[in-house]
Amino acid sequence: MSRRAVKWKQLERYLQRHGYRIKAKGGEVIILSPGNSEGPCRPVRIGHTSCSSPGAQVLDAYLSKLQRTFGITRDQILDD
Repeated sequence: MSRRAVKWKQLERYLQRHGYRIKAKGGEVIILSPGNSEGPCRPVRIGHTSCSSPGAQVLDAYLSKLQRTFGITRDQILDD
């Protein structure tokens, strides 16, 4: 059984609904945890090609990093 793809728009919507901050910087998107304004928590950086359009598929490497850093799973994003 194949895993469902996560599109950038789905991830962006999930992050906004749960209070994460999304900032564009130097061709990347930086995701900060809720209540964090670039403090001690590590941000997650997503390369430009994965967020260049709403329909762009988010790479598994970025989804793994989101899970390790913030505890966000693929299913949480898709079921939101």
